[in-house]
Amino acid sequence: MLLFCYIFMPVVDAFDPRLLVAPSISHTIDFAKIKEEELYEIEIPLKFISLVGARVHGLACWFDVLFNGSTVQRWLTTAPGAPTTHWYQLRCVLLQPLYVMAGQEITGQLRLVAHNAQSYTIYLTMGVKMWGPGAEQGKFCSHHLANLILKNPIIGCLSHKPIQWPRISNNIH
Repeated sequence: MLLFCYIFMPVVDAFDPRLLVAPSISHTIDFAKIKEEELYEIEIPLKFISLVGARVHGLACWFDVLFNGSTVQRWLTTAPGAPTTHWYQLRCVLLQPLYVMAGQEITGQLRLVAHNAQSYTIYLTMGVKMWGPGAEQGKFCSHHLANLILKNPIIGCLSHKPIQWPRISNNIH
């Protein structure tokens, strides 16, 4: 029963950026312009092209923030490979992995729904489109879900010591 409970919890941890199978995408929220009600439900479409053949166990999430001062702009990033912050990164793990080939498209949606515990429930849908000669284009050969409660994540790093991963040349993040 304990293991079953863990699959509904995202993992907060730092990880090596070489684990990512595709370049990152971004979703911008301008807090100077957005209305509070628009934060109650956030939908982020997902579309990646895998660079390698691999098992995809879920979605890695992090944030970058621009502090737009009157004289100086400063960026804070929590991205894998950047100096580690106490926010780390978030991993949303699927119940079953997706199997992808290099060049195959991964699509889906990350939906965050606010709840009364001052947090979000995460609904993740990811699928892999058929690929290669003879494939029915646009059809999915694999489609997986995850419903996660963000309020009480699994904390993987209990130390606040910064983790420095080796830099990689292909600059995937």
